[in-house]
Amino acid sequence: MESTRTAPFKLKATWWLGNRNYLIFMLRELSPVFIALCFIRILKILAQVPAGAGVTGQVLSLVPGGALAVLPDWASLATAPAVAFAVISLAFALLHSVTFFQAGAVIMPLKVAGKPVPGILMVLGNLGAMAGFAVLLAVAVVKL
Repeated sequence: MESTRTAPFKLKATWWLGNRNYLIFMLRELSPVFIALCFIRILKILAQVPAGAGVTGQVLSLVPGGALAVLPDWASLATAPAVAFAVISLAFALLHSVTFFQAGAVIMPLKVAGKPVPGILMVLGNLGAMAGFAVLLAVAVVKL
């Protein structure tokens, strides 16, 4: 009869903190939690917008700096914890995007004129496209 074997050592709960690659991997796995919480926060704000005619004008009038008074819920977005949460969520979203683009450059290598395009150029191209779309969206929102 065979005896059962146990692992020769036990890993500490912080084993992933010792290696930068493991740390980035674990933070990337955590990033959807912050992104989801940020989306829930946005949906809760949008749920407060009254339905009916002229909703776009009402929403834009509620934006801080708009023509009408700012609702208390909008004012709560300017508190230090709310701003810190937004910055942390943005950092996690950028980490998730960059690591996704890095994986895409490895999984789907691109060749131009028979030569491989360096992965860093593919990542920078994707980030540039993402920034360009963000600028276009910001311009479109401001012109509403």
